[in-house]
Amino acid sequence: MASSTAKSEILGEGETESFVDRFSSLPDKIAHHILDFLDVVDLSQLMLVSKRCKHFCMSVPVLWLDKKKHTGDVASLDHYRRLVENFLSLRHQTRTKVRQFNFTWQWNICEQSEKTKKRKRERVKKVDHNKELFYRVHEYFMKTVSCCDTESLHLGLMSLELKPQRLHPLFFDITNNLKELTVRTNNCSLGFFEISFETFPKLEKLTLLFSKLKDSEISWVVFHLPSLKALCLHCCTGLKKLILRSKSLEHLRIFNDNVVELEELFIYCSLQTLFVKWYPYSDARPAFGIVSSQLKEFVWHGLPLGYYFADRSVHLQNAEIHLLLPTKRLQWDLSDASTGLLDDVIDQLKTTKSVTFHANTIRLFHMNDCLSSPLSKVENLAIAYCTLTDTLVPPIGFFLQGMLDLKSLSITSRVPRKQVKEVVESFGPSMEGLKGFNMEYWEAQGLKFVPQLQKASIEVHFGNGVELVKYLLKHAAALETLNILCFPGMESSILEQIKEYKSQSTTVLFSSI
Repeated sequence: MASSTAKSEILGEGETESFVDRFSSLPDKIAHHILDFLDVVDLSQLMLVSKRCKHFCMSVPVLWLDKKKHTGDVASLDHYRRLVENFLSLRHQTRTKVRQFNFTWQWNICEQSEKTKKRKRERVKKVDHNKELFYRVHEYFMKTVSCCDTESLHLGLMSLELKPQRLHPLFFDITNNLKELTVRTNNCSLGFFEISFETFPKLEKLTLLFSKLKDSEISWVVFHLPSLKALCLHCCTGLKKLILRSKSLEHLRIFNDNVVELEELFIYCSLQTLFVKWYPYSDARPAFGIVSSQLKEFVWHGLPLGYYFADRSVHLQNAEIHLLLPTKRLQWDLSDASTGLLDDVIDQLKTTKSVTFHANTIRLFHMNDCLSSPLSKVENLAIAYCTLTDTLVPPIGFFLQGMLDLKSLSITSRVPRKQVKEVVESFGPSMEGLKGFNMEYWEAQGLKFVPQLQKASIEVHFGNGVELVKYLLKHAAALETLNILCFPGMESSILEQIKEYKSQSTTVLFSSI
């Protein structure tokens, strides 16, 4: 009786015990979204709760299998193996479609101990057990992926051995219906060259992260995948002279934060978008050529290499140019860049409508006085990573003189507030270095685009930014919207300084950094 009373107090008057189980009453779509965050071991335990939970677990479209979460002695690994095998076996029997399968495996090889022979025997036993565990789990993983029409596969394959391994092609010989494949390793070599490319007739997106690759293998893979539309090589090593040829490839991304051995990159594809972040290891001038008449968007992070579009029919719509040095590279001085190379950069952008430049790229153009051919077709210009200091204002003024038909202008820092604050505070309380140029300086530049400028976004910290805002409000007759980015609390002070220049036709907005 007491038990019944206590239960009624917990549930509340008029509630029944069955009402508490809200999870079982959820629609499949919402329940699946929740279960997408659980791995296979969690699902294998949840499915024992009720028939409804079993239905959810057997039909969830995204599966996770993460070995890194489950490490321990031989007994616990045996338990882990049984849970995984039972779940994947049931899922294989139901043949319910798996839209995405995330498989992460870490070779848990213990350090060798030479203290006693007993410990050495224990180590060998555990290594052999891990190897057996992998092949057992992999067998059920392969069956599930192939029979459940998996379209997206994400593999995380990590080796704890000091010497990088070459991954066996059994990881990739999976299903004819695969459309997206992502492989992440810790500098392991991939066995792509050994597989049959008939395995991937529908593969549209391939992403390789932190892997050791060979030029010939990647070139072979890209050429022989008939449906490949997107390729991403993120922080991969081993590439030196890469040539990519493909009739289907539309999107290419090559990303490396640090210097790499890649010396030559030639692209013969029908690309629409291209992102390259490339810092060559050698001080010799690398070669970079693009043959793609369909290219619409181009983003470049790296040295002024003198890249070229071999197909002169290219008409870029958007371009983003960051001529920079990597963080730990001191041998290359940007001031040594030849004027010819920089003029080539400008020449490739003559027909581009929207361009983004890093502030240091603007400085580089100014140092070499290389803006001989104006960017007359550019309508939207963004200068990123820019704080309007006294050292940056002259290069920006020089560069803007080459803009003839600009309709949108953005000058912002694009970095977190804390980092911007540190830069501003480095000038001290007097803010010397942020207020050396007044409105009269901008008026003296004779900027031809200002009368037709329609939108502007300016980051304001002190005098230089305020003076540029005044100049635009006074002379940009067609200006519709002016967005001022500043630190919180500065709005009233800035508004007080610009109020006499503000017109009714211009909407002034404030945004916090």
